[in-house]
Amino acid sequence: MLDGGYAPGPDLLALAQPSGGAAESALQRTLATLRDAVGAAVYVSSYTDGEVHISRLSDGPQAPRVYECVDFRFAGHASAVGKSLLQQLPFEARMDHLSRRHPVRLTPRTITDPARLFRSIDHNGPRSVQFDWQEYSPREVCVAVPLSFGQAEALALSLPASQRHRLKEAAQTLTDQSATVLLSLLLSGNPPVEPAPARHGEIAVVPPTDGLLLTRAAAITVRTGPAPNRPEPAHPTRPPQPPAAGTPALDWSDVVDDLNDHGVPLTPIADTFAAAI
Repeated sequence: MLDGGYAPGPDLLALAQPSGGAAESALQRTLATLRDAVGAAVYVSSYTDGEVHISRLSDGPQAPRVYECVDFRFAGHASAVGKSLLQQLPFEARMDHLSRRHPVRLTPRTITDPARLFRSIDHNGPRSVQFDWQEYSPREVCVAVPLSFGQAEALALSLPASQRHRLKEAAQTLTDQSATVLLSLLLSGNPPVEPAPARHGEIAVVPPTDGLLLTRAAAITVRTGPAPNRPEPAHPTRPPQPPAAGTPALDWSDVVDDLNDHGVPLTPIADTFAAAI
């Protein structure tokens, strides 16, 4: 303050420079400050080119990030960031997203019915806080708040499920600080997210490292529907071949119906996965 007036401080001056290292560093400091204040990993997400993207993340030893057991692009219906972004979309865009990223049951709490999902995310009015109470994974709980007017963006945090009692208090801090993060994001230039290639009808599943899914040592892909953009093999004279007798069709619900707080035991259906990938 000079002579009774206010002048920009060093942080604002740095942020106001053309997009680059200084502005991005200031944004990351803002996210790190918020991370330390709530004791949770903090995320900035956006809905870009029809996909859910995590554009920035601040985590640490005392604030671990969500283990991405299912690619966030395929879990918009289950994650807090996805639900916040979907809420900011018009109805047609929501339906378009769900037609490409079919809702699947990741835990017993996951909502897969579009009508019920929309009632849930719209229940508290437009631009309301969205929660994930172990709907994406039994390991974490999350909360997200809308971040901008225009392109759908959200600010979120995650906590281990053992700390779910802290989530509502953390959500209030997240809401209180969202304007600061938005200002930092705007002044940093908010570079666009590089779009990922479309992978229709597939879910990427990466085995965790704590003993779950031990039957696989690398990423697997579970198909939940046809992949219309994938060309069929060139066998014009060969008739379609029926599935081999005794080989069950793989359905994602077979994997997650028995999901509990200890994870997804895949041993009984390892042969099915081997036949499907």
